[in-house]
Amino acid sequence: MTLTSFDAQDLLTAAKAASRINDTVTLNEIYREAQARIVYDHDNEPDPMLHDVMCCITEYRLESI
Repeated sequence: MTLTSFDAQDLLTAAKAASRINDTVTLNEIYREAQARIVYDHDNEPDPMLHDVMCCITEYRLESI
């Protein structure tokens, strides 16, 4: 299964799970997927939950410094 098949809620759940086990590789992939959906989906308004995904990962990164 690839991240492209995940909806925004699934991405958020995956990001929270990956942050609990310190899986930075997966967090980076999730972040890139969320960012790509926001930047490249010009036809539709992006799901606001994608911003939540990115914030969750950013918070994890700041806490791990």
